[in-house]
Amino acid sequence: MKKIIMQHYTGEIQGLAKLSIENISEYAKKIGSEYRLITGNVFHSNLSPPCQKMHMLNEIFDSYDVVVMMDTDMFKTKNVNLSIFEDTNGVGICTKDQKKVFQMFRKKHPNLANIKHPYFGGCIWRMDLNLRQTLRKHLVEDEILKFNCSFEDEAIFHRLATRAGITECKVLEEMWGYGSYYPNLGEQAIVHIRTKISENNKFSKRTKMENYIEIKNRGII
Repeated sequence: MKKIIMQHYTGEIQGLAKLSIENISEYAKKIGSEYRLITGNVFHSNLSPPCQKMHMLNEIFDSYDVVVMMDTDMFKTKNVNLSIFEDTNGVGICTKDQKKVFQMFRKKHPNLANIKHPYFGGCIWRMDLNLRQTLRKHLVEDEILKFNCSFEDEAIFHRLATRAGITECKVLEEMWGYGSYYPNLGEQAIVHIRTKISENNKFSKRTKMENYIEIKNRGII
């Protein structure tokens, strides 16, 4: 299997993004995968940075059997021995949070949303060659421009899957993009750093860097 992990970033790379890139490129090496950092507006010049992750659909990556795209606030856990390529075949994560977002998406774009087709979170995408080739056949510029700074890559994927008639798509286990405010972080594969924290069954917020440092100091990442 020819495989690659990619991350995308727009702007000067520093702070948490720099740390994530170092961490995930190390993970790629550990599991025998290529790694590539994608920068700038490579998918569409008029779309926001998260949308640029859909560059993974580009035919220049057709030599890869599986392409994985991760956000630059993702970190492998210290003891992870699983491969995103060999130990799962899911495409994207769909938790209760994504289901809430999809409800909002349906209200804003009732003519572009369809409950029969998958809607996943955008922190991590894992797509095989057939899926990538199928989705890109259905790109319609006027539609994807509607998702600029609004639902972004998640909406683009949903719309392409809808146009392609894809009704079943394997859900990626939550351990591959596990929210940093949840318990049992050390048992996960990839932690997604969020601003939210949970204390005494109540949620509050602090910076992602503060949360990263706290989790790092606990020896989890």
